[in-house]
Amino acid sequence: MRLASCLLLLTVGLAGEAPAAEPSPSALLRRVYRDHQPWLNKEINFADPAILGRYFTDSPVALFVKEDMCKKEHPGELCCFETDPVYDAQDLGNADEGIQNLHIRRLSETPAVTYEVTFEGHGRARP
Repeated sequence: MRLASCLLLLTVGLAGEAPAAEPSPSALLRRVYRDHQPWLNKEINFADPAILGRYFTDSPVALFVKEDMCKKEHPGELCCFETDPVYDAQDLGNADEGIQNLHIRRLSETPAVTYEVTFEGHGRARP
């Protein structure tokens, strides 16, 4: 149940409006996928609220910070996320694989702006 609650908060946070500095929610999503590429040792620091605030609303920022604290307090134990929260994957492969064909599509305007992100890579297409 704890995992389901964590993922719901992340979804709600990403579905909201982008921070004021961003021209659009789709631009923000593209920036997340550009800046978070663990297979290239290029990752968003999910422990730093100031950095997270560039990409996410307050709810997911608090969740990521809580996840980081849990990992530090309980090394080796499952906290909230079993997978990378951006790619929904545990093994992101190597630099030769990466992701391709990133598509960001607006699904709805109300009650919140919602986007679908799909891409290929790491062995299969992912929604």
